[in-house]
Parts: sequence; structure tokens; C-alpha cells
Amino acid sequence: VSTQSTWAKAGAFRDQIGRYNGESVALRESLTSHRSTHSACQRESVQCRADVRKLEQQLANARNRLTKCEAAEARNLKEAQRAESMLAVKRAEIDKATRGLGTQEANEKQHRAASQTAARTLADWEKCTGEVEDLLSKAAAQLASMRQSFDRWWREWNGDNIAGWVSRLAGGKFHKYAGQIRTICGQKNITGKHLAEAEVIVHSFEIDDMDTILELRKHMKALTGGRSPARATPGADEEVEFKSPEGEPTPPSEWSSAEVLAWAEGIVPKTTRSAYASFLTNIRDDEIDGEELAAMSKEDLAEMTGLMAFKLTKLY
Repeated sequence: VSTQSTWAKAGAFRDQIGRYNGESVALRESLTSHRSTHSACQRESVQCRADVRKLEQQLANARNRLTKCEAAEARNLKEAQRAESMLAVKRAEIDKATRGLGTQEANEKQHRAASQTAARTLADWEKCTGEVEDLLSKAAAQLASMRQSFDRWWREWNGDNIAGWVSRLAGGKFHKYAGQIRTICGQKNITGKHLAEAEVIVHSFEIDDMDTILELRKHMKALTGGRSPARATPGADEEVEFKSPEGEPTPPSEWSSAEVLAWAEGIVPKTTRSAYASFLTNIRDDEIDGEELAAMSKEDLAEMTGLMAFKLTKLY
């Protein structure tokens, strides 16, 4: 009777696995529906974020179901082990009572059938688990794709969108600044169309840590330029040597702002001139003269663009 009860429970568990499989199919259909509404999400960024949160909740629910399924399977395996232990005891009692070889062979056959049934049950569970994991992988890929599509519409963002983007950068590294950025965006009316001015916008966030400012600026330039942060500025990972083809006035500390600008334009390589646009702009806008230039270190000049410290062989 105990053995029949155990297999009845196993049958019920298989039915439960079937229901979980049905729920997985329903979840896949739900994800397909999200893909069909993707174009609408591009036009309405707020709705897109709501859909993303809904998808994340569905993923969490799927993981919860998977956890429950694994727990149920663990209980079933434990019950199966207990049943096998009981069967072993019963076989010993029957062998001792009957001493009949035929009875022993019948019991062994029954035990093999039970083991095969348990193996089939386990195989069904593994198949269900694989389908759920595949569904989770596809859903995660779709979520990443939706976020990439959402990032392409950065010009349409509002303050909440900007704060949310900063919050999820680098795996949530800057999450603690999200509330501060959201408030500042509201106070200063900062929207997505302003993000192209990364230098100004990042400094307006009123963040004290310089490493954080520089890293956020790199991410913002990558977002608005359509490149990854590692490649946001051509040559950012290499040291650049500036050389002026016309030499330099003597001494440099007596240069006017116009002479400093002419020097800067002369040392910038023509092949990668676009990479140094911010450097030339800062020289021009700040009207840096020779005295200020002579007081600057290589690192000071490097901060005026996204590159490493320069090898200013003429000036230093």
C-alpha cells in the first residue's frame, strides 16, 4: 500500500510537471507578444520601461516556479529513496519467509520496473527544467535587446529615463547617484537632447568624485556617439605624441591665446583630428595663454580630452 501511494504521488508530480510545462508555453507566448509591441515601445519610452519591468517580473516568476519545481523534485527523490529502502526491507522479509526463488525473482522484476519508472520521471523533469532554462535565456536576450533599442532613443529621454540609465550602468555601479540626478534633471530641465554635451551635463550632476565624473562622461559619449565605452574615443588606450611641424615660439610662457591655439591645432594629428575636438574646443573657449599652458601638467592637458597623458616632447 505504501509503495502504491508513493507511485501515486509520483504520478501527481508528473501532472504537476505538465502544468508547469503549460505555464512555460504560456510565458513564451507572452514574450512573443512583447516582441510584437516592440515598435510601439520605441515611440513611447515610458511605456517601454513599464513593459521591461513587467518582463522582469515574469522572469522572476519563472525563476520562482523553477525553484519550486526543483524543491518538489528533491522531495520526490527523497520519497523514492525511502520507498526503495522499504522495498529492500520487504524483499529481505519475503526471502526469509518463503525461501522461494520464484518469489525473489518476481520482487526483483518489480523493483526494476519501479526504478525504470523513477528514471522516466526524472528524465521528464530534466526535460521540463531544460525548457524553462531555455525560456529564461531567450527572455534575458530579449530584455537586453529591448534595452539596446531603448538606448538608441536617448534624445527622447526625460529626467527619469536619464537617472534610470545611469543607475544600470556598469552593473549598477552608479545606482546611488540616480536620485540625485533625477532631482537635478528636474530642476535644470535636463532632457535627452542635452546628453550630446557630455562635458557640461556630467558636471551639472554635482558629483564630487572625479573618477566617477570621468567614467560617466565616457559612458555618455559612448551612448550619444553609438559606440561602446571602451571605444568611445579613438586612441583612448594609447599614448599620443604631439609634435608641431613649425616648431614653437620661445619661450612658451609668453604665448598669446591665439598662439596657444595655433600650437594646439598644429600638434593634433590630421588622421585622428575628430578625436581631439574637445581638446581644441577647451583651448579655444577657455582662451588659455602661454602662462596658463606652461603651468599645466601633461595630466591636466589629458583631462581636456578623453586620451591618456600626452608626450609633449617640444614643450616639456
